[in-house]
Amino acid sequence: MIKIFNKRKDYLVTIIGNNNIELVEVKAKNKKEAINMVADVLMKCNIFPFISRNDFYLSCKRK
Repeated sequence: MIKIFNKRKDYLVTIIGNNNIELVEVKAKNKKEAINMVADVLMKCNIFPFISRNDFYLSCKRK
């Protein structure tokens, strides 16, 4: 039997920072997990210019 509540869903995460708006599509269990996934990538990757969590704003909605 498939567990319906633990299924991953599609979310659109909006990244607002440095006068840019980007949309990222992720698969996650809930909104909090989707936002945390994107925030971890933005903070830990050297490609992005963000130093702290206050440099960008994230919002999320279900697709």
